[in-house]
Amino acid sequence: MRCQRRWGPGEAWAARAQAVLVATSFAMLVAASNAVNPLLPTYREALGLTPLVISMTFTLYVAALVVTLFAMARPQAVRRAGAVLLTSLFLIVGSDLLLADAQEWSILVGRVIGGAAGGLGTGAASALMVAAVGAKGRAITATGNTAGAIAGAAGSQLLVSLLSVGAAPRAVFFGHSGVAVLLIVGLTVVLGLRREDNRSALAATPASAPSARAGCATLRLFVPGIIVWTCVSLAGVFSATLFDELDMQVARAIGPVVLPCATAAVQLGAPAVLRLAPRSSGMLATAGGIVVILVGAWFRSDVLSIIGFVALGAGVGTGYRTALVVLTKGSRAARQGALASLYAAACYSIAAAVVTAVGVVGNQTGLVAAVCGTLALFGALALSVSAWVPRVSDAQDALTVYPRGVHAHNEDMSNWGHRQ
Repeated sequence: MRCQRRWGPGEAWAARAQAVLVATSFAMLVAASNAVNPLLPTYREALGLTPLVISMTFTLYVAALVVTLFAMARPQAVRRAGAVLLTSLFLIVGSDLLLADAQEWSILVGRVIGGAAGGLGTGAASALMVAAVGAKGRAITATGNTAGAIAGAAGSQLLVSLLSVGAAPRAVFFGHSGVAVLLIVGLTVVLGLRREDNRSALAATPASAPSARAGCATLRLFVPGIIVWTCVSLAGVFSATLFDELDMQVARAIGPVVLPCATAAVQLGAPAVLRLAPRSSGMLATAGGIVVILVGAWFRSDVLSIIGFVALGAGVGTGYRTALVVLTKGSRAARQGALASLYAAACYSIAAAVVTAVGVVGNQTGLVAAVCGTLALFGALALSVSAWVPRVSDAQDALTVYPRGVHAHNEDMSNWGHRQ
């Protein structure tokens, strides 16, 4: 018989508060990264940045992120997830202050520190969400990515439109650091109230526990995330500068914002997607979105390019989230954090290598040719694997909504210490 733990009113309130603050904290870590992208044309105008330096703003961020993610990709590493998440928020405040300075060296150093903060926060946030609300918290690193991307890209783009070249970076990153400080205060209180519950939920996985999957099964789960995350990274890093060079100012301002909005809409509407398109993998939408973006760029059509961003965002949201949920399905909180870190590390590693290559090639051929050619290549890759990768229906069990008052991860509670 499975054991169901029922929360008292005070415990339920604290668990919900933890979930909200942790989700918001992770979103703000991602927002800091995405807030840089609308500022890149501004930085380029003020500092004369080359395509390679622009790509390095992403690559250095990812290098620090991936190193940290791999270090955190062990269940034992997230036993102190609360302290780790708070540390990541302190680091992001330091990153904000450097990015607000708007010099080439401070931008690059700030990106390195921001990457380390994101790497620490990914596994910690994922583990704390599962500890607070169970299986419903499994997709936090997918949904938090998109929520943060919206907040960062939209807020930054708004301030770029309203303020001068010199004032925009300061307004963006001073404002973000203020939010981070408030989250540090709130998390410190809530994590203190739930320290015993979190300590039990985050107990390390036994050393003898087998890995979740192996061989081709694992590859099948990582491939869609790698493809869509590379596409969204290319779009995020280069689209504002690309459309600026093509003199498509509407696409430059709106495209990078509607991309994460479409991604978030698909992820938040996962139950509806399950009903309406259970066989969807996100690959066809990804490839179709890329085609429409490229056609829009060729004909200098802002409308077509924006439609392409919407389709690409839908593909990214479906592909990234579905693979992550299937990968982590049935994992305890500590294992959840480790797998989420490993998944993000793999996706960001390939994306960083591709973005760097585009920067190098762009120095020789021009940014437009390098970006468009690479997007076309990854659109073809998405089509080629569309019949092989996980479908939305494969994640169905992990999308179950549990009754109120019941610890959402009953399977884990009843098998505590026996398996992953």
